[in-house]
Amino acid sequence: MTRRLFIFFLLVTTGVALFPAMAVSAEGGRPPVISPLILVDAGIPWNTLSPEEQDILKKHRRDWTGYPENEQNRLRDGARRYMRLSPNERDRLERKQKQYREMTPAERKQLRDRYHKQKKHR
Repeated sequence: MTRRLFIFFLLVTTGVALFPAMAVSAEGGRPPVISPLILVDAGIPWNTLSPEEQDILKKHRRDWTGYPENEQNRLRDGARRYMRLSPNERDRLERKQKQYREMTPAERKQLRDRYHKQKKHR
């Protein structure tokens, strides 16, 4: 929402959104209505990520602009959490990810089911 307000403010202050609204037809009709489609949510530009975030998220670079902003934020938050991990914690996480990738789909489903069952009982 803040990004949309910023874009709107930028358009208004540069006159892009202001001049069409001031136009009046030769017949003295009403001014045209500014379309709300001007306020497109652009998400998080890739070049605004820190070099460390870009390195961690490099496998997402090609598809980054196609992700909705909430997905970009989720990935960025994960990268920031990863950057705060100690080297030992990073190694452990990478070993666990490798184990997960090597599981069969049935084993993954079992693991997810176990996780959700434990989460309910907390």
